[in-house]
Amino acid sequence: MFVVPSAWYRLLYQQLWRTLKKIKQSAQKTTKLRASNVSYTRNFNVEKMEQLLTLWTDYLNQKRSPLTQHAIAANARSLFDEIQHK
Repeated sequence: MFVVPSAWYRLLYQQLWRTLKKIKQSAQKTTKLRASNVSYTRNFNVEKMEQLLTLWTDYLNQKRSPLTQHAIAANARSLFDEIQHK
């Protein structure tokens, strides 16, 4: 059985501690300036359209039907219009 000396654990702990301190210092410097308003709300209709579009593309992938960017965009527009009219 291989035994790791306790000095090795001390060195590892010290290195991890130094790295953690550097990460904390870096986070404190950047969060004050950059994280003032990070969150935003998304439109419910867009999220619903994305869910339906994902289901549609998964269905076509299972059927091994070819998908083009034009077909996906057209279906996305029609789904979004249907959701808005409801």
